[in-house]
Parts: sequence; structure tokens; C-alpha cells
Amino acid sequence: IVISGINHGANLGDDVTYSGTVAGALEASIFKLPGIAVSLTAREGDFRHAARFAADLTGRVLKEGLPPGTILNVNVPAGEIRGARFTHQGRALSEADIIEGVDPRGKQYYWIGVQKVSWNEDPESDYAAVAEGLVSVTPLRTDLTAYTLLEKLKTRSDLLPNVQS
Repeated sequence: IVISGINHGANLGDDVTYSGTVAGALEASIFKLPGIAVSLTAREGDFRHAARFAADLTGRVLKEGLPPGTILNVNVPAGEIRGARFTHQGRALSEADIIEGVDPRGKQYYWIGVQKVSWNEDPESDYAAVAEGLVSVTPLRTDLTAYTLLEKLKTRSDLLPNVQS
């Protein structure tokens, strides 16, 4: 089994797509090992409660297993654990200020500034569980294919460029 983390900072909703913690657990599943990504939702604080939760969950996963190609993404609020819930990925509604600047060498750059983040009100989401002070446990899978769209696209060869050799 691979336990990736514990890191400071939540990996909720779309953040899982660029999380190194989640990627570590996904890599385990590629090698047919169970993987668990664990994050403390606070930017600072100790890991004692999250570590205890992760250790207990690890024992359960070792006993029960996980389906091939899946991992668990765990987000633990700081402090005493009041409960846990199985959740799905929430959807963030974020706005970013793009800051344009010039570096000391005269090169232009763009920096994603302060983000205003909220999320869709969905009581089954990872965001909602954490907002309620609960540990969020979200099963994720390595296969990101949008199968419904794939089936539709297979009937639309006109959308593919013609390639001539």
C-alpha cells in the first residue's frame, strides 16, 4: 500500500488534477497497489489526528482492498476528528486575478493572483464534508476517459481532421 502525504492544504474538487499527493496515490494504483492520498485541510498544524485516521483507514483498506485503478483521497480538517463521510469530488467556482508584470530581465510574465473560491452547494461533495468539519473520503480512479462523450464522438468522424500521407 502507498500512503501519499500527509500534506498541509486541502486537495478538494478539481484540485486533485494537479495534486502531487493525489498523483502519488494514483501512481500506486497503476502498479496494482492500493493508494491513499491524505491531506490536512489547514495550511499549518500538527498531523496527529490525521495520522491516526490514516493509520486506521490503511488497516481497513489492507483488509478489504480497493478495486483496481482506484484510490482514496482523504481530506482531514485540523483538530479532533468529529466524523467522516464518503464523498464525491465537488465543483469549485473560482475567480482568479491575473497579474501581468515584467521580470528583472525585461521578460513579461503572468501570475495567478488571489483566488476567490466558493463551491456548488452539494451536501455529498468533499467541500461540504470538510465545511461541516468532517473528514472527506473520496474514491478516485486513474481512468479519466469521458466514456459517454467518447461514444458520441465515435459517430462523428467529420470532427477529425483529414490526414493525408
